Amino acid sequence: KSDSKIINEDQDIKVYTSESILSAFSFFNAIFIPSTLKMDSIESQLTIRHEKLHIELKHSYEKMILEIFKVAFWWHPIVHMFKTELINIHEYEVDDKITTQNDKKNYSKFLVGCAPSQNFQLVNTISSNIKKRIIMLYREKKSISTISKITSLSLITLLSLGLHSCQEDQNNLNAQS
Repeated sequence: KSDSKIINEDQDIKVYTSESILSAFSFFNAIFIPSTLKMDSIESQLTIRHEKLHIELKHSYEKMILEIFKVAFWWHPIVHMFKTELINIHEYEVDDKITTQNDKKNYSKFLVGCAPSQNFQLVNTISSNIKKRIIMLYREKKSISTISKITSLSLITLLSLGLHSCQEDQNNLNAQS
Protein backbone atom coordinates (compact mmCIF):
# COMPACT_ATOMS: atom_id res chain seq x y z
CA LYS A 1 0.00 0.00 0.00
CA SER A 2 1.40 3.38 -1.00
CA ASP A 3 0.81 6.34 1.28
CA SER A 4 2.04 8.97 -1.17
CA LYS A 5 -0.23 11.48 -2.84
CA ILE A 6 0.11 14.26 -5.38
CA ILE A 7 -0.46 17.59 -3.69
CA ASN A 8 0.48 19.96 -6.50
CA GLU A 9 1.07 19.88 -10.25
CA ASP A 10 2.77 22.97 -11.58
CA GLN A 11 4.62 23.40 -14.90
CA ASP A 12 4.83 19.63 -15.44
CA ILE A 13 6.33 19.25 -11.96
CA LYS A 14 4.48 16.98 -9.56
CA VAL A 15 4.88 17.37 -5.81
CA TYR A 16 4.35 14.18 -3.79
CA THR A 17 4.04 13.88 -0.06
CA SER A 18 4.42 10.74 1.99
CA GLU A 19 4.90 9.60 5.57
CA SER A 20 7.76 7.35 4.46
CA ILE A 21 9.84 10.26 3.12
CA LEU A 22 12.27 11.57 5.74
CA SER A 23 13.74 14.55 3.86
CA ALA A 24 12.78 16.37 0.68
CA PHE A 25 14.36 15.48 -2.66
CA SER A 26 13.64 15.77 -6.37
CA PHE A 27 14.05 13.34 -9.23
CA PHE A 28 13.57 14.61 -12.79
CA ASN A 29 10.13 16.33 -12.76
CA ALA A 30 8.96 15.11 -9.37
CA ILE A 31 9.43 16.55 -5.91
CA PHE A 32 9.05 14.34 -2.85
CA ILE A 33 8.51 15.90 0.55
CA PRO A 34 7.70 14.46 3.99
CA SER A 35 4.05 14.66 5.00
CA THR A 36 5.18 16.10 8.33
CA LEU A 37 6.04 19.35 6.52
CA LYS A 38 3.09 21.77 6.75
CA MET A 39 2.23 22.85 3.21
CA ASP A 40 1.31 26.43 4.13
CA SER A 41 4.57 27.12 6.01
CA ILE A 42 7.52 29.17 4.84
CA GLU A 43 9.70 26.07 5.23
CA SER A 44 7.58 24.11 2.76
CA GLN A 45 7.64 26.98 0.25
CA LEU A 46 11.44 27.25 0.50
CA THR A 47 11.80 23.46 0.27
CA ILE A 48 9.66 23.26 -2.86
CA ARG A 49 11.45 26.26 -4.42
CA HIS A 50 14.81 24.63 -3.62
CA GLU A 51 13.78 21.36 -5.26
CA LYS A 52 12.23 23.14 -8.27
CA LEU A 53 15.59 24.79 -8.88
CA HIS A 54 17.25 21.37 -8.90
CA ILE A 55 14.72 20.36 -11.57
CA GLU A 56 15.18 23.56 -13.61
CA LEU A 57 18.97 23.16 -13.52
CA LYS A 58 18.60 19.51 -14.64
CA HIS A 59 20.65 18.10 -11.79
CA SER A 60 18.96 14.69 -12.09
CA TYR A 61 20.40 14.29 -15.59
CA GLU A 62 23.91 15.04 -14.36
CA LYS A 63 23.51 12.56 -11.52
CA MET A 64 22.29 9.87 -13.93
CA ILE A 65 25.31 10.42 -16.21
CA LEU A 66 27.57 10.16 -13.17
CA GLU A 67 25.86 6.91 -12.14
CA ILE A 68 26.63 5.47 -15.59
CA PHE A 69 30.28 6.45 -15.07
CA LYS A 70 30.20 4.79 -11.65
CA VAL A 71 29.02 1.55 -13.26
CA ALA A 72 31.78 1.71 -15.88
CA PHE A 73 34.53 2.82 -13.49
CA TRP A 74 33.32 1.25 -10.23
CA TRP A 75 36.89 0.45 -9.23
CA HIS A 76 38.18 4.02 -9.50
CA PRO A 77 37.99 6.06 -6.26
CA ILE A 78 37.93 9.42 -8.05
CA VAL A 79 34.49 8.66 -9.52
CA HIS A 80 33.10 8.21 -6.00
CA MET A 81 34.76 11.42 -4.79
CA PHE A 82 33.40 13.21 -7.84
CA LYS A 83 29.86 12.21 -6.86
CA THR A 84 30.25 13.86 -3.45
CA GLU A 85 31.63 17.02 -5.01
CA LEU A 86 28.91 17.11 -7.67
CA ILE A 87 26.23 16.93 -4.99
CA ASN A 88 27.93 19.78 -3.10
CA ILE A 89 28.21 21.89 -6.25
CA HIS A 90 24.52 21.31 -7.02
CA GLU A 91 23.60 22.48 -3.53
CA TYR A 92 25.87 25.56 -3.73
CA GLU A 93 24.35 26.45 -7.10
CA VAL A 94 20.77 26.17 -5.83
CA ASP A 95 21.61 28.05 -2.61
CA ASP A 96 23.12 30.88 -4.67
CA LYS A 97 20.03 31.15 -6.87
CA ILE A 98 17.63 31.08 -3.91
CA THR A 99 19.52 33.81 -2.06
CA THR A 100 19.14 36.15 -5.04
CA GLN A 101 15.40 36.10 -4.22
CA ASN A 102 15.53 35.56 -0.44
CA ASP A 103 17.46 36.93 2.51
CA LYS A 104 20.70 35.01 3.21
CA LYS A 105 20.18 35.13 6.95
CA ASN A 106 16.68 33.64 6.77
CA TYR A 107 17.80 31.01 4.27
CA SER A 108 20.73 30.08 6.54
CA LYS A 109 18.29 29.60 9.41
CA PHE A 110 16.18 27.42 7.11
CA LEU A 111 19.22 25.26 6.28
CA VAL A 112 20.07 24.84 9.95
CA GLY A 113 16.46 23.86 10.60
CA CYS A 114 16.73 21.18 7.91
CA ALA A 115 19.69 19.58 9.66
CA PRO A 116 18.83 16.35 11.44
CA SER A 117 18.99 16.32 15.20
CA GLN A 118 22.39 15.33 16.48
CA ASN A 119 21.11 12.81 19.03
CA PHE A 120 23.59 9.95 19.26
CA GLN A 121 25.18 10.23 15.84
CA LEU A 122 28.69 8.97 15.26
CA VAL A 123 29.37 11.18 12.24
CA ASN A 124 28.13 14.64 11.30
CA THR A 125 28.37 14.59 7.53
CA ILE A 126 25.06 16.29 6.85
CA SER A 127 25.53 19.09 9.36
CA SER A 128 29.09 19.54 8.12
CA ASN A 129 27.70 19.91 4.61
CA ILE A 130 25.20 22.52 5.84
CA LYS A 131 28.03 24.42 7.53
CA LYS A 132 29.96 24.47 4.24
CA ARG A 133 26.85 25.63 2.38
CA ILE A 134 26.31 28.53 4.78
CA ILE A 135 29.97 29.53 4.50
CA MET A 136 29.62 29.48 0.70
CA LEU A 137 26.51 31.70 0.91
CA TYR A 138 28.47 34.44 2.65
CA ARG A 139 31.73 34.02 0.74
CA GLU A 140 32.56 36.96 -1.48
CA LYS A 141 32.25 36.00 -5.12
CA LYS A 142 35.33 36.63 -7.20
CA SER A 143 34.79 38.72 -10.26
CA ILE A 144 35.51 37.29 -13.67
CA SER A 145 38.22 39.87 -14.20
CA THR A 146 40.14 38.57 -11.16
CA ILE A 147 39.85 34.99 -12.37
CA SER A 148 40.89 35.97 -15.89
CA LYS A 149 43.90 37.90 -14.53
CA ILE A 150 45.07 34.88 -12.54
CA THR A 151 44.53 32.55 -15.51
CA SER A 152 46.30 34.90 -17.91
CA LEU A 153 49.25 35.34 -15.55
CA SER A 154 49.53 31.55 -15.16
CA LEU A 155 49.43 30.98 -18.91
CA ILE A 156 52.02 33.69 -19.58
CA THR A 157 54.32 32.19 -16.92
CA LEU A 158 53.98 28.68 -18.38
CA LEU A 159 54.48 29.97 -21.92
CA SER A 160 57.60 31.93 -20.98
CA LEU A 161 59.05 28.92 -19.14
CA GLY A 162 58.36 26.73 -22.18
CA LEU A 163 59.96 29.22 -24.56
CA HIS A 164 62.95 29.64 -22.26
CA SER A 165 63.53 25.87 -22.11
CA CYS A 166 63.24 25.60 -25.91
CA GLN A 167 65.75 28.43 -26.33
CA GLU A 168 68.26 26.65 -24.06
CA ASP A 169 67.84 23.43 -26.10
CA GLN A 170 68.54 25.42 -29.28
CA ASN A 171 71.65 26.97 -27.71
CA ASN A 172 72.86 23.49 -26.67
CA LEU A 173 72.35 22.20 -30.22
CA ASN A 174 74.28 25.15 -31.71
CA ALA A 175 77.14 24.64 -29.22
CA GLN A 176 77.42 20.94 -30.12
CA SER A 177 77.59 21.67 -33.87
